[in-house]
Amino acid sequence: MRFTVLGYGTEGDSRPIVALCKGLMDRGHDVQYLTQESSAAYATATGVPTRHLAGDLRKILSQYHLSPRESRKAIFKTVQDNKLSWMKDIAAEAVNSDAILCTRIVLPFARHVANQMDIPLIHLGLQPWAPTREFSVPILAPYRLPGWLKLMSHRLQRLADHMFDAKSVHDQVFSGPARAPSKSLEPTVYGFSRHLVPRPRDWPAKHIICGAWQGHTAAYEPPADLVTFLEAGPPPIYVGFGSGAGKYGPNVFDALIAGIGKRRALFFPGWGTFDHSRLPDNFFVVREIPHAWLFPRTSMVIHHGGAGTTHTAAQAGVPSIVVPAGLDQPFWALRLHAAGVAPRYVENSKLTATHVSAMIEFASMPEVRARARALGLAIAQEDGVGTAAVAIEEMIAHWRPEGAPVVDDSVAGMRMRMLAS
Repeated sequence: MRFTVLGYGTEGDSRPIVALCKGLMDRGHDVQYLTQESSAAYATATGVPTRHLAGDLRKILSQYHLSPRESRKAIFKTVQDNKLSWMKDIAAEAVNSDAILCTRIVLPFARHVANQMDIPLIHLGLQPWAPTREFSVPILAPYRLPGWLKLMSHRLQRLADHMFDAKSVHDQVFSGPARAPSKSLEPTVYGFSRHLVPRPRDWPAKHIICGAWQGHTAAYEPPADLVTFLEAGPPPIYVGFGSGAGKYGPNVFDALIAGIGKRRALFFPGWGTFDHSRLPDNFFVVREIPHAWLFPRTSMVIHHGGAGTTHTAAQAGVPSIVVPAGLDQPFWALRLHAAGVAPRYVENSKLTATHVSAMIEFASMPEVRARARALGLAIAQEDGVGTAAVAIEEMIAHWRPEGAPVVDDSVAGMRMRMLAS
């Protein structure tokens, strides 16, 4: 089969999708991956055929001191500015594809193209978006709500998708009137672990938790100076906020430096612009290092709580300290805390050296480290990519009558005629 795969967002959003693409390719499928330019290099290096989508979140989110509210506004503007280009690119690739697979930001546009072209659409979820009474939509994680309000929050999020209006550019992409959108949720495969998010009892059967989508790092060769640092003493503390680094003010880094004290530490600047000269000598600055290789060599991981980093740290079998900046990050912070492998988080604007020191003491406790090792072993037993690939194949097989081809020349020709000239 041939898949058009859409991934748009941070590195934590993109890398799991690349791992899934590679898994589908290993099973004999053809994949065309569409993503922002800053995420394309990793996908290409992994061997996944890649094309650029317009716009680039890295150029937006890497701005220092960009608040969560400003980030949301910038993301919304990026979507509005590029939706026509995205729709055209998705439609052009989907013409000869058996299905569209896509992540959250581009979902409304992929949904519209799939509906117009009569082609399967499968949502690739890195957060639990399907309605449930068991927890609220991930971006509302810190709030305590009754079950009916938790369920309502998911439905309101579905309504919010309509702000990204795909119909407004329909006539510039397709000939003929727009079809009425489907009222049901598309089938979804989720790239997170059931050990962090047990399957809600009220989820539909077509929503499947597969396990984290992790890539292979066996061939990675670390820089010599990093190896020297790692071998020179006990496992260090890792500090890195990835694509969210620009959202943290100086108080956070001051608190971390003071709270870590003389302990050995690795620091990853991510998408931020932190002045490295402020770091004491016990901090070693690292660049783009595969987390799956690095995290097992650390004593604990201080991170922002993105879905990808959360799962890589958990699978590494080390405790976490989460300093979330917004969006779904408090959700993952609470999941790690509930699993007993992370202290309860402190809002980054209120973080002090005393908080950091206390959280490091928590993460250093033998019972916490034992729980982290057990969680890592459990997550390592999940074949997230393989489970998702099989689920995707089965979803497409059942999307049409048994034995009927998903795409043939006549269907492709029909789709071509549907595109606006």
